[in-house]
Order: sequence, then structure tokens, then C-alpha cells
Amino acid sequence: MKEHEDLISKVEKAKEQIEQLRKQQSDLEREKAELEELRAKQDEWSRGKREIGDGLLKGIAILDSEDAEINKMISIVRGTRESFSQHLEYLASVKDDRWTPATLKEDLNKALLILQKARRDLGVARGRIPAMEGKEAKVGGVESLPARSGGISSLSTGELVRLGFWLALPGVLMALLIVIIYAVL
Repeated sequence: MKEHEDLISKVEKAKEQIEQLRKQQSDLEREKAELEELRAKQDEWSRGKREIGDGLLKGIAILDSEDAEINKMISIVRGTRESFSQHLEYLASVKDDRWTPATLKEDLNKALLILQKARRDLGVARGRIPAMEGKEAKVGGVESLPARSGGISSLSTGELVRLGFWLALPGVLMALLIVIIYAVL
């Protein structure tokens, strides 16, 4: 009988050990699943950080190039406007009603020289600034609104989509940058 009780006791202990081992196995499997999920998230983070970082760097390079092109066009437009203002001042300064027969030839030559310079600058501006001819200005590959049109309402759907893309791009890039910075911290 004692042997029978010992045997029953050993069976009970074995059952308890099996139950403990099953619980440990379950705990280890849960821990393994959590670690695998963590590793997958770390892989996703590393891959995403690299992809987005590369994309943002490329975007910055493109935007720097666009910025340089836009600044170049702004400089051209401002210089041309300044030149036009000077030409208008020169034209206004010519007082043809005060020309005398004695100075007519000299005054007329000076006035024609002013006209010639203004005409030359106007022609150069038409060649360098598309808006001067009523064409759509393209600065750094981005089309602006047509110079002499009905505004946005005259744009096609494709033009509106492109315009929307370029207007939204800085905001999207800034949001991505904020997300990345937040994720790093």
C-alpha cells in the first residue's frame, strides 16, 4: 500500500512537473513571439529609416536645385524690371518739345540711342522670360500659372494636379521629417 501511495505521489508530482513545463513552454513561446515581433519592427524601422532618409536626401537635393533655378529666374525678373524702369525714366527725360533746330540732330541721335537700348533690352527679356510673351513660365521644371490667362480656372485637370503636387510637396516632406525625428527620439 505504501508503494501504491508512493506511486500515486510520484504520478501526481510528474503531472505537476508536466503542467509546470507546459506553462514554461507557453511562456517561452509567448516571449519568442514577442521577440520576433520586436525584431520585425526593428527591421521595418531600419529599412524605413534608410528608405525615407534616402528619399528625403534626394528630395532636398532636388529642392535645392529647384530653389537655385527659381532664385536665378527671380534675379533675372528683378534685374529686367529695374532695367525697364530706367528705360522709362530715360524716355520720360527726353523733352522733344524743347529741341531746337541747332541741336535737333544731336538730340534726335541721343533719343534714338535710348530707344535702341530699350528695344534691345525688351527683346532680350522676351527671350529670357516666357511671361513676357504670354507663355507659361517654366522655372526649374515647374510650370507657373499662365501669364495672361483666366487664372486657375483656365488650367486643365493635369495642370491642376501637377500644381497641387508641387504645392503639397513641402508640407508632406516636413511631415515625414517630423515623424522620423519623433520616431528617433
